[in-house]
Amino acid sequence: MANEILKDEILSDAELDNVAGGTAAESDKDLQFLKDIGALGQGATRQYEDITRAFAQHGISMVVHFDDTNHNEYFNANGKQITREQALKTVLKKSGTKVDLYTGEKINIAKYL
Repeated sequence: MANEILKDEILSDAELDNVAGGTAAESDKDLQFLKDIGALGQGATRQYEDITRAFAQHGISMVVHFDDTNHNEYFNANGKQITREQALKTVLKKSGTKVDLYTGEKINIAKYL
């Protein structure tokens, strides 16, 4: 019986992406990602304008929520809502960057999720 209840409670990765974390943590990770691929200078801040502008330069619209109960939202060039992971992958692909500009290591999206 308990297994049946738990089976119904399992969330997909996309569902977890929309409920796990929080906007402060998401924005911090977005900021670090954008710096690591060279889309933002090291002097950029967590100001939402810096982050949303960098995403927009790569075809992603972003809505920042200023509380930790709602998550930032990401939209592709067609206006369709996408996950953070999809947004990061799109920015990475459009940037043409393959390695972290500061460490020289290959970019791993999972580090920023």
